[in-house]
Amino acid sequence: FGERFGRYSPHVVAEIQRVPRVWVHAVSVGEIYVALNFMKTCREQRPELAFVLTTTTSTGHAIAVSNIDAGDVLLYFPVDFPAVVRRVMDVIHPQAIVLTECEFWPNLIREADTRAVPVMLINGRMSDSSYRGYKLLRGLFRRITEMMSLLCVQGESGAERLRALDVPEDRLCV
Repeated sequence: FGERFGRYSPHVVAEIQRVPRVWVHAVSVGEIYVALNFMKTCREQRPELAFVLTTTTSTGHAIAVSNIDAGDVLLYFPVDFPAVVRRVMDVIHPQAIVLTECEFWPNLIREADTRAVPVMLINGRMSDSSYRGYKLLRGLFRRITEMMSLLCVQGESGAERLRALDVPEDRLCV
């Protein structure tokens, strides 16, 4: 419970801060597998990389515990409140943040932008209902995505939806 508010044991803080890390967030089970594969592929190309992996579900957490690299740190994702996000950013000091799906966390993205930490989306897809919701909040959505470095989506239909929401073309990748 404390992790959701950025409260970590001194041992966890020491481990997180032992080396620079990339923060990868995966909401649930499917995204955990995407995140773990992403981390493995990155590590093959840059063995010095270390990660903090966060998830929001207990099922995703259980899958990650069994599969995460021994040098990485697994945490629950913090609530997206400004003070909590600042506290977590102060602990992790991420080199970059990688989101594994189109769930956008406005306070996290704003705080990362303030600290010049790049935020990227991988594996992006957007359901019809999510698209309708984001259309209603188009102005907020555009401001948030303008703070992101890269948005990678699974297919052209996802890219078209993001274009329709005014995501800058130079930040889109299929």
